[in-house]
Amino acid sequence: MDGVQCLKLVIKGNGNNPLPDLDPDWIYGWVAQDTEGNVWLLRAYENITGETLFSGRAEAILWMPATPAAGTIFRQMADEYTLFQKSDLEVA
Repeated sequence: MDGVQCLKLVIKGNGNNPLPDLDPDWIYGWVAQDTEGNVWLLRAYENITGETLFSGRAEAILWMPATPAAGTIFRQMADEYTLFQKSDLEVA
C-alpha cells in the first residue's frame, strides 16, 4: 500500500450482531506504524458495499497514537471515533 509495509486486518461486528463472526458487515483495514510509533490506517474496504472508503498516505487515519493523552480523539471514520480517556488503570 503506497510502498509502505502494512498489516492487513479484518474488523468484525460492525453490524452489531452479538456473534461478530456471523455478522456480514465487516471491514478490511491496512495499518502501518510510523517511525514515531503511531499506528495509521492507510486503507479501509467495506464488505457490505464493496467500497474502498479511503486509500493511501494522503487519506490515512490515525488508528492509535504512540503516546495517547487524555482527551485525544483518533480513529475517526465517518461518525465513529475513539476518545482516549485515562491511562495507568488497574483491572480488578
